[in-house]
Amino acid sequence: MENFLLTSIFYALILGLIPAFIARSKGRNFKRWYIYGTLLFIVAFVHSLFLSDHSGICCPVCKKWINENATVCKYCHTVIADYYRDHPNTPIDKHEDDDTTLL
Repeated sequence: MENFLLTSIFYALILGLIPAFIARSKGRNFKRWYIYGTLLFIVAFVHSLFLSDHSGICCPVCKKWINENATVCKYCHTVIADYYRDHPNTPIDKHEDDDTTLL
């Protein structure tokens, strides 16, 4: 019985990596998705497959996702460098606040 429990925990820890890597490739927080995938693998796996792609940066004006190397937002035509120069307190990193709320 104890061996079965340890084996189940081991497999849950390994399987939790699958939705975490899928979510990370779409620009989501790896740690959160690893915990989610470890606890609820089937739900997290399906959920991670249907995530929208957020691998890039969020335009500070229109809040749409654009390519990380873009200099101009393709939706609102804001020059990204000019915006951050004029608004120095705006966070540039898309996950700046993510890692402070978990672990």
